[in-house]
Amino acid sequence: MSHHDVFVSYSSQDKPIADAACATLEARGIRCWIAPRDVTPGQDWSEAIIDAISACRVFVLILSAASNQSEQVKREVQNAVSEAKSILPFRVEDVALSKHMRYFIGTPHWLDALTPPMERHLQRMAETVAAWIASLDSKAGEALTIPIALHATPHWDADRLSRIEAELRLFVGPFGHTLVQEAAAAAHDYHDLCRRLSEHILSERERQAFLARCAPLIPAAEAPEAISRPSAVSTEIVAAGEKALAHYIGPLARVLARRAARAAADPVEFHRLLAEHLPTPAEKAEFLRRVQH
Repeated sequence: MSHHDVFVSYSSQDKPIADAACATLEARGIRCWIAPRDVTPGQDWSEAIIDAISACRVFVLILSAASNQSEQVKREVQNAVSEAKSILPFRVEDVALSKHMRYFIGTPHWLDALTPPMERHLQRMAETVAAWIASLDSKAGEALTIPIALHATPHWDADRLSRIEAELRLFVGPFGHTLVQEAAAAAHDYHDLCRRLSEHILSERERQAFLARCAPLIPAAEAPEAISRPSAVSTEIVAAGEKALAHYIGPLARVLARRAARAAADPVEFHRLLAEHLPTPAEKAEFLRRVQH
């Protein structure tokens, strides 16, 4: 049996993200088990999965719409729970846990990876896993419970935050400033921030009015309707953008390009969303020159 710290559970549709998560963890010296890479030739697949989960210390779940409904992933989660493993959901799409997942995982606290750049979220995930393993070491193998706040704190735009605060003040008065500061410390994106703030408004009609006023302030990539609306970007532009982004970040570009295409209102915004995944201003500028020539 291989020696590993982490079992990576994912849907085949999310393989580029799962591979990136595995690579990020192993770059820190955290050994992972991931199928099909670590299934020994000739070994029964189901037995390999069960043995790998039993031997792991942390179970990382790549949570997406696909994995949320995957029967294979459900069985892996069920086995992890029965083995009392520490489970870290790494949410890459804006989905709520299915009833089956909620039953086994319980209170849905997770690490969010909804806003670019993905690399920042992968690093935060690796830091969290390393901290869990260190805690397990210090407790001599005592099971670690799921922490209360795992989502990565987003980088809030001061102007956008100020405008949301101004809208809230119309309904709650000067106390709005304190409410925004408290909500910003807990929210994982602008959509979640506005939802949290709306809970402080007593009237349902006024709550809906506040959310409607905030809707134009939520970035397109975070707006819930962006998930289902038809893409305004042609398949040719998506393919070219994916190819250009892959030059910098590899196969993960495929997933990020599809997500950006669903969120973007036009090709210019599509390219801007892809550029957000690059770490330096120079790389962003070079990428935009490549795709907009």
